[in-house]
Amino acid sequence: IELEFVLDGKKYEVKRTIEKGKGTVSSEIREEGELLEVNPQGVTREVTRILQMDYDLFQRAVYSEQNALDYFLQIPKGKRMQQIDSMLKLDRYEKVRESAVKIKNNISNLRQ
Repeated sequence: IELEFVLDGKKYEVKRTIEKGKGTVSSEIREEGELLEVNPQGVTREVTRILQMDYDLFQRAVYSEQNALDYFLQIPKGKRMQQIDSMLKLDRYEKVRESAVKIKNNISNLRQ
């Protein structure tokens, strides 16, 4: 598997060789042609660092099963965004915002 991407003007190349029954047998990541890491765990760690997201979020954002994609195409547009927010765990920020508004309103009411 070979993947090239550009982030903040820098070109990255990730290569992994996977054999059935053995998993990843070789791996490397390069930044602007310079080798950064060669072991599979190190490559995963570098990708996580570069993209500034943990593996769980990366997996949720990048790898989706075909059935999940079909599901998103079939649900109404408004609900689709709610599902995506939930899947990426963004809904928790909305809950925090709602709680902050309630606290602010309670404080305002106490001052009156």
